[in-house]
Amino acid sequence: FRGLPVDEAVVAASLKEVEAYFDVADKLLQKTQFMAGEEVSLGDIYYIPVVKRLFAVGFGETVLSRPNVAAWWQRTTNMPEIKKLLDADQAAMAAAMAARKN
Repeated sequence: FRGLPVDEAVVAASLKEVEAYFDVADKLLQKTQFMAGEEVSLGDIYYIPVVKRLFAVGFGETVLSRPNVAAWWQRTTNMPEIKKLLDADQAAMAAAMAARKN
């Protein structure tokens, strides 16, 4: 977080946990299009902001290095409804950052 020192040991341990999760997800996504089957579900929707945060903090390669997870990410984030939500979220974040500067 802003202004707080980073505990690299905690980051490294947490990243190992995240990588282990995505290793399992990558195997699951070999068989299905989405986390819980062939249609988007609440499971997919739950993970979208989690994955988005990984990209925001510089760990997007954790997602992109796993081909089935990367394909899932592209599938879900290119869905019109999800894209609209992500665009609105990005606009709200930009507005919040601009307001902080004033």
